[in-house]
Amino acid sequence: MLLLSGHLFSQKVDYSKVYEQAKTELKNKNFDKALDLFKQVSVHTNDNPHHINATYFYAYCALKQKQYWSANHYLNKIIEKYPDWNKINEVHYLLTKMAFEKHEYSQAIVLSKNVKSKFMKTDLDNMKWSFLNFPSLQDTVTDILKKNPTDTCVASILYTLVKDDSEWKSRKIAKNLVEKYGFIEAPKEKEVVKPIETPVEKDTLSIAVVLPFNLTENIKDNTIRNDLYLFDLYTGMRLAADSMRKAGAKIRFVTYDYGLDSTGFYSLIDNPELKQYDIIIGPLQNSLSTKVKQFAETNKTVVINPLSTSIKFTEGSNLIHLFKPSNETQITEAANFAYSNFYPRKALIISGKNSKDSTNAVLFKNSFEKAGGTVLSTTILTSGTLAKLGTAFSKKNLDSTGVIFVSSKDQNLAVNILRKLTEIDRTTPLLVDPAWLEFQSLNFEQMQKQNMHFIAPEYVNYQNDTASAISNYLQFKTNSLPSQYTFTGYELIYMLCNLAQTDTTFFVQTNLKGKVIKQGLFQHGIDYSKGQDNRLFGIYRFTDEGFVKVNY
Repeated sequence: MLLLSGHLFSQKVDYSKVYEQAKTELKNKNFDKALDLFKQVSVHTNDNPHHINATYFYAYCALKQKQYWSANHYLNKIIEKYPDWNKINEVHYLLTKMAFEKHEYSQAIVLSKNVKSKFMKTDLDNMKWSFLNFPSLQDTVTDILKKNPTDTCVASILYTLVKDDSEWKSRKIAKNLVEKYGFIEAPKEKEVVKPIETPVEKDTLSIAVVLPFNLTENIKDNTIRNDLYLFDLYTGMRLAADSMRKAGAKIRFVTYDYGLDSTGFYSLIDNPELKQYDIIIGPLQNSLSTKVKQFAETNKTVVINPLSTSIKFTEGSNLIHLFKPSNETQITEAANFAYSNFYPRKALIISGKNSKDSTNAVLFKNSFEKAGGTVLSTTILTSGTLAKLGTAFSKKNLDSTGVIFVSSKDQNLAVNILRKLTEIDRTTPLLVDPAWLEFQSLNFEQMQKQNMHFIAPEYVNYQNDTASAISNYLQFKTNSLPSQYTFTGYELIYMLCNLAQTDTTFFVQTNLKGKVIKQGLFQHGIDYSKGQDNRLFGIYRFTDEGFVKVNY
């Protein structure tokens, strides 16, 4: 066996044959296969005339596959060993392109100066226009021009970005550019070919927040007048982005306001600029879901609704997700929890009369029975039919019941249920809506004694160290306190950055399908293993140790 292995190892590689195979795979855009073959031919031996070309093409294929470290390593290896190679300008061109793709724009401009070929100048200028001609990059382009004042292409891009802006500052910049660079009129629009792939850095997360801030109406005299929850949500996201950057994460975070109505959103979503992002957070309205689906599917962009619990928002595309658990998931998972934790595995259901109460009651019944449990009865109550509680809570029923599910946010109904159970001295576990926590007629001691369990996906532990730090920061900076929306925004960005840093497949094809993170900061992580809404949320109860999570 050793002799056979030695024989195989000593066989000579036909470098010319492998090189031709690699070029064929490259021509057919099979970059994975070409990458492996070019690597075989990149070794420097006396009988290998292709090693420089193979090294170059290996770097090219690595760049196509977004393997930036490998591409950079091999391209710089050529510059170091073969600075006079006849294709050295192409090496510098690829390094420039890679820097642009990684959003390292200033570095890209510096690298572009190493390309000495006059024939490649047009391609370089087109590249600059492709990557820099976006309103959100105006400050970046301004900074680049300050550092590279002789780059007339960058000057032209900046002029295009500011020339139609009515703000005095932009008009002043445009005037200065005309005076300095001699633009008598706006430079003619460049016919620019956009990059074949969306520029995405392997370790940089590119996020656009698209929400109905309606800034012109909601902020007057530097005061937020309406929709404060949106600004709380944004504040949380911004704080998380800043915090994660300080921790070493690379994140590009840009915000867009689409105003109040669908017209503003339709106009914004058709903006080509939005295609460059990995993830779109927003919009909020379910009525916009059809247009969102078209955008997600056309551009292969992940879209996350940060607040909706309607699974209908995700229909038609597996790229659209809810950050929160849908109503269906909450009730289904609550039923599964009840079946696994309460004995005997039999349930009573009490429901209010409105349509959502009835829908949730039916959903709980179907889910509990599907898990293997038995529903003894479903009782629909209103303020006029509370006497039915006596029948529902008969000794026979309660002796056989492991859990009571109450599908209602009605305070009067809640008070009567607790009064009845107290009268007959029963502490059968109750599974209820978190709205009951706000009822003035109930106190925490009652809730603990009556063994209440709350389906509470919105609950935030404000004593959490990070929550306390955010509260202290906002009090100091803005004299305000965070809301649950602040923490939702923070958690969402934290989770996405966490995925970007820990999941090596996330940047190969940005998608949340199947992604799971079991531990969050304030809430409970994310779980998209079974669908497009987040299946992780808390069920809580009061104990002597406080308000504790009892599921997971």
